[in-house]
Amino acid sequence: MENIQKIQRADLVLDNKLHQISKAIFEFYGGCETCEHELCCAQSPSIRRYEIEKMARYVGLGKKKFKKRFLKKINIPHNIYKMRQPCPFRKNNECAIYPVRPSVCKNYPFDIGYGIVKLEGVNLCPTATLIASDIDIFIRKKNPDVDGLSEGEKILESVQQEAQDILKEAYDDAGLLPLENEYMMFSGNDLMDFYMEMME
Repeated sequence: MENIQKIQRADLVLDNKLHQISKAIFEFYGGCETCEHELCCAQSPSIRRYEIEKMARYVGLGKKKFKKRFLKKINIPHNIYKMRQPCPFRKNNECAIYPVRPSVCKNYPFDIGYGIVKLEGVNLCPTATLIASDIDIFIRKKNPDVDGLSEGEKILESVQQEAQDILKEAYDDAGLLPLENEYMMFSGNDLMDFYMEMME
């Protein structure tokens, strides 16, 4: 049990470092200055259970009322609630719950966990699209001997497809519109190496 906790703490430290790096990369590429949140904030973000209480308190509602009014339950682990569409807290191009917004909104367009980086909104967010293009070039330069897809890339590709299928089914079950959202996945090491080269 103690070893598992050590591994979980190490994962958390790594993920926090990757979040800092991803934020710096996003800002370096212009952040949200390139659009008016028409695309990312129109999505239906995933809400983790521990975030619901903070948001409910912030808007002056109990947890049950908040869930009933603003959320839809979907049948996938960890992210079991989605915000109703369109986001009810988007007012005059501003976020009405900005201080307690969901972590997926705070970290957009990056979603990071267990040392794996998912760059979302590749066809939606102008900044994410630019970052994806440059990271793709960087990874291909870093691995010039790879002919076609490496084993790791094949595994990531199959994980991406499986995740897309699960999400589509969960969205259908919840009556939500599907996301028109391309993304790419890569290792945290690739993100750190890309950041180091970017800073040179």
